[in-house]
Amino acid sequence: MWKLMSTGRLLVLVIMCAANNCLGQTKEEVYREFTLELEANERFFFKEGLYPGQKRNYLSLAVHPEYSLEWKDGKHSLNFTGFLRLDQYDKKRNHWDIRELYWQSVFKNTEFSIGAKKVFWGKTESAHLVDIINQTDVVESFDGEQKLGEVMVHLSQSVSIRASKEKVFDALTKEIDQWWGPVDRYAQKVGDVFKIDFGGGSHWRFKVVALSESEKVVWECVESNQDHNIEGMDEEWLGSKLHWDISGKQQEVEVKFLHQGLVPQGNCYGACSTAWDFYVTDSLKSFLETGEGKPEEM
Repeated sequence: MWKLMSTGRLLVLVIMCAANNCLGQTKEEVYREFTLELEANERFFFKEGLYPGQKRNYLSLAVHPEYSLEWKDGKHSLNFTGFLRLDQYDKKRNHWDIRELYWQSVFKNTEFSIGAKKVFWGKTESAHLVDIINQTDVVESFDGEQKLGEVMVHLSQSVSIRASKEKVFDALTKEIDQWWGPVDRYAQKVGDVFKIDFGGGSHWRFKVVALSESEKVVWECVESNQDHNIEGMDEEWLGSKLHWDISGKQQEVEVKFLHQGLVPQGNCYGACSTAWDFYVTDSLKSFLETGEGKPEEM
């Protein structure tokens, strides 16, 4: 618990220092927004409690503050969402939480965030949102719909492609070698493991951990053996996840890519973020729009 609290305080300090440094350097106008939502909740039980001290009704209050700073025309922002619950009798229900606290920067088609953040990466099945990143708030949410901010650093990119959603899905499951590199098998169902080999003993092995037809693909790196003279690169990749989200209309699709675990302080960040920018926004796009990818050019 102490380690968790120390990590949280360190994260808050890093984010605030980074934001303060950016604000101190800019001469542009800073936009601030603050909202406060108050909630009153009454729980009433028709029957008497089974144990002494249990009440028939419980009144509670909740406070939801939100604060955001934006500068450089919204390209940089600091965002905070808090939560406080006070219950009349149930002291175990009293709690406070930092739901979100993150710094975000946008550079062209690339978005970088650091901190505790909700990343809605999933799909709706009937009336339930399947979220494969964020934790479920089991204290406040009886139906599993409320999510907690996950401490993360992630790089995400998006690109508009003139192709059908089905064609994009095929490129991410059966035609990976046409825009990224040689693979030993298809990645068509959850549990499939494929190896991508760049020669010289350098390769990755990925496992498909989530798949939704023409909508979503998620890979987890289960093996990394690199020969790029970048110290610690294998450790940085191992366990990281690659998320592909397909949205938009037919013949005008947006592909959003998120590498969960690629961090700026990592040794691989510079080279890897540059490589992803090429493979996602250039090679994949070129393959889907012209039939010619560029897997060998990077």
